[in-house]
Amino acid sequence: MRGKTSDIWDKMKFCVKNENYVLTSLFYEKLIYNQNTIISSSVFELGEIIKNYAVGEKEMADEAFDNKYYEDAFSLYEDLEYEGCDAFITERKTIAKQKALEVFSDNGLVGFIDKDKKVVIDCKYDEAHDFMQGYALVNKGGKYGMINRSGKVIIPFIYDFIFPHFRCGLTPALMLIKGYKKYGYINRVGELKIPFYFDRAIPFENGFAQVAMNGAWSIITPDGNNLSSFVYENIGPYSQGLIAVKINGLWGYANIRMRIKIKPKYEYAKAYSEGLCPVKMDGYYGYVDADDVVQIDFKYNEAYEFSMGSALVNYKGTWYFINKREVIVYHGDYLSDIFNMK
Repeated sequence: MRGKTSDIWDKMKFCVKNENYVLTSLFYEKLIYNQNTIISSSVFELGEIIKNYAVGEKEMADEAFDNKYYEDAFSLYEDLEYEGCDAFITERKTIAKQKALEVFSDNGLVGFIDKDKKVVIDCKYDEAHDFMQGYALVNKGGKYGMINRSGKVIIPFIYDFIFPHFRCGLTPALMLIKGYKKYGYINRVGELKIPFYFDRAIPFENGFAQVAMNGAWSIITPDGNNLSSFVYENIGPYSQGLIAVKINGLWGYANIRMRIKIKPKYEYAKAYSEGLCPVKMDGYYGYVDADDVVQIDFKYNEAYEFSMGSALVNYKGTWYFINKREVIVYHGDYLSDIFNMK
């Protein structure tokens, strides 16, 4: 490729690496126009995928802005913004930036300032994280709590750690209980909703969370109900009706009732998505359906979940996007460069 087309490729690669999907999709459209029939069909298919990511990112940005989570909104709009983008994104990004607070330090302590470097929250914390969903995780005297954007303590400084974002209205919190550090789940006003039972706890995703006790894993709902006894060596996130589980060193899948749907026999199993499971056997990845029928043969060195009809795979050192018919959507050195995997 030479001249204008080569320049578009370079800009596209930079934007994908930085997850600027709106701009990336426009570069793909330009490639379609410049490359004409040479690679237009494969580039168009991949471009459509990335445009869908951009739409999702804009929806998240708008939701954060409407909820006055200006720090989250600014970060998302900044990813979306590009030269010549629509005025709506630019305007909202500007407003979010003006209202966002940032961490600053003074004499070994940290607080928050606004865009004019005016102190909004005094430096009185030993550690502070950026605001997320309207709250900032802060540490004072070795204990963690959360404050709102006016500096009011919402969650008291009694925890050994708190995950800084809420899902399903809850987040895991770590606390010393009878001499042992245990995880429970608290809500946005600091109320304990799921008691401190767990040795490990993961934030909720798709309505479920993985938790561990005595080296074994289970999965729970936001009301604290266990969907199984603690019998699994490891467990993946719930996705579209199936959960990857590890028993006796091998991976399989359970359904939402935690009944085995695909017998554990794989070296590794990733999240079930769009009707297919990426699984590893004899050192190679392939894809099986929910009935454990092989749909894509075991020949890939690496394979990821399908999303919007395509999946990223590595075959003999080269990265490809394939569709469910195992037709290559796109491949080549540029893809390896984009994902920095070559």
